[in-house]
Amino acid sequence: MKTQILTGTCLLAVIAAIYVFSREERPKPNVTEPGVAKQVGPSGPAEKEPDIFAIAKAEANLPADYVLTPEQKEKIMSRREEILRKQRAKEMYPTEDELKIMLKTPVEFYGRVLDQFDQPVVGADIRCSWPFIGPQESPVNVLSSAPHGDFEIRNIKAAALRISVYPPAGYAEEVRDSKRIQIAKAPDRLLNIFDLKNATPEQLENLPQFFLGGAESYKGDKAKPVIFRLKKL
Repeated sequence: MKTQILTGTCLLAVIAAIYVFSREERPKPNVTEPGVAKQVGPSGPAEKEPDIFAIAKAEANLPADYVLTPEQKEKIMSRREEILRKQRAKEMYPTEDELKIMLKTPVEFYGRVLDQFDQPVVGADIRCSWPFIGPQESPVNVLSSAPHGDFEIRNIKAAALRISVYPPAGYAEEVRDSKRIQIAKAPDRLLNIFDLKNATPEQLENLPQFFLGGAESYKGDKAKPVIFRLKKL
């Protein structure tokens, strides 16, 4: 029992941590109404109106065949928008089982640190953090950029990475570069809601901040490393 409670708590911590990772980098969604995201990709058939009373009963842990009083129905209708926002967020967020799969995605990331003149930066302090299930909510791996400014992150599993590069001596201390790298593929259920493969960059920017995962799992390319920029004095 204690193990189940601990696992559930850790999963909630992971969800919160990934939400923060996503929130830091993604712009606020452009929505047609509060909390409801635009659909990405070709428009499909009109969505069926959700059963607001069924959702409210499930929220209150009431049986499906429970008969609501007129007063209860009126109260539920007064909260209609709030209930629909919560339901939409729940539908577009990974379930615990989906998140467990995402967290097991192998990481193979290649980066390169350059200055404003496209010259490699040697000895930059590189810190990588990622949510996972365990005693720590977000472990941190510290590296240094090699002679050509290159670095790599491998032999870990994660749904997303936060990589921050700090300048060594001789570079502007106030200039740092930080990127969020989505590693895991989004669950198929979510990909059926958002057509990520055919989405434009503008459409991707309008995804809700709590949407996780890409159309495919991230594949690092050593020949095309992700560039981080620092400013040489």
